[in-house]
Amino acid sequence: MIDGLSVLALIPARGGSRRLPRKNVLPLAGVPLIGWSIRTAKQLPEVDQVLVSTDDAEIAEVARRYGAEVPWLRPPELATDTASSNDAIVHALDQCEAAGRPHDLLLLLQPTSPFRDPALVREALALCARHGGEPVVGFNPARSHPAWCFTRADDGKVRPVVEGGTSKRSQDLPDVIEISGNLYVMGVAQFRRARSFFTPQTRAVVSEDRALALDIDDAFDWTVAQAVAAERAAP
Repeated sequence: MIDGLSVLALIPARGGSRRLPRKNVLPLAGVPLIGWSIRTAKQLPEVDQVLVSTDDAEIAEVARRYGAEVPWLRPPELATDTASSNDAIVHALDQCEAAGRPHDLLLLLQPTSPFRDPALVREALALCARHGGEPVVGFNPARSHPAWCFTRADDGKVRPVVEGGTSKRSQDLPDVIEISGNLYVMGVAQFRRARSFFTPQTRAVVSEDRALALDIDDAFDWTVAQAVAAERAAP
């Protein structure tokens, strides 16, 4: 708990993965990918329940082995490529309440972002609690500034996203941040209303560590993750 508020750490993990098959159970530095997120969650004294939402029996078995609770399997209609992740989150919250274990704060940890700073997660939880459940999301400095990004028309011509941005020196551009994907925190009641972690009240916790922004989607990302994991101990 934090400030008297119960915290649910939710780790959503579908069985289907087209670009990198079975990625959630692939061993990363000897630990299944999903195990990295579970171990981080279990290190946090504020977390009251570590729950994995999955449609896959193997993922469920691995998650239980690493200490997470998997009391049910996610319905197939909430585990397709087109299913809304927010609907899957609400389903998990509903299941907790039906089991008599409601929570006040939701900490979402995507298993495809295995590298985290526990201190940053705790900072996000404290910030959310201090501001009455308003959302807090993990960010990193943007690798590509919008001033240097372009759109391309059907005829192949390009236009800058920010007019005049390419004429400015990099040091004259405002700092911009991008979603890291490694942590999302929000009050349960607030999430139920908004169905999103992004509202006008969303705050950021920012890390300069680029590894924290790694989201494993394909074989290239996996190669990068293996290199990072070789230099870092698993949680």
